Amino acid sequence: MKMKIHLVVMFLVLGCAEAPSAAEPLIQYERTHSQVAHEDNTYSLTVYDDGTVEAHFPRHSPQAGTYRWTLPPEEIRNLLDLVAPIGDIESESLLTSIQTTRSQGLIEVADTDRVVLEINDATRGQNQIVVPSPEIWQKHLPEGHDMGTVATIAKELAAWMRDQARERAQ
Repeated sequence: MKMKIHLVVMFLVLGCAEAPSAAEPLIQYERTHSQVAHEDNTYSLTVYDDGTVEAHFPRHSPQAGTYRWTLPPEEIRNLLDLVAPIGDIESESLLTSIQTTRSQGLIEVADTDRVVLEINDATRGQNQIVVPSPEIWQKHLPEGHDMGTVATIAKELAAWMRDQARERAQ
C-alpha cells in the first residue's frame, strides 16, 4: 500500500512538472535558390536564444549538410547587432519599390532567389523580411535604400555561415 502511494505521488509530481522550455529562434536566415531543380535548394541559418546554432547547406554546395554548434554570448550579441537594422524595415515597402521599378520598365529580374531574414529579440525588435535577390535589386534602387541594408546583412550572414561550416568541417 505504501509503495502504491509513493508511485501515485511520484506520478503526480512528474505529471505536473513543467517541461523545460524550448529554445526560441533569435535570428533566422534563408536563401532558396530558384535555379536548383531539386527540393534541397535552401541555405538556412538559425541562431537560438540558448546559443545553439543550426546551419544547413543544400547538397549541391561545397559545405553540404547540417551543422550544429553553440555560440558564446558575445558572438550572439554581435550577430544580433548585425541583423538589428531589419527590425525597422518594412517588407512591404521593399516589395513596393521592386514593383515600382518593374512597372517603370527599368529592369526585370527573372529566376530570383527568395531571401528571408528574421529577428526576434526583445531589445532589438521583431521583424521578418522576405524579398527576392536583394543584392540584385539594391543595384537598381536609390543609394541608401533599405534594400542595400538587407543585401548587406544577407551577404554577411551567408559569409559567416560558410566560414563557420568550414571551421567545423576541419
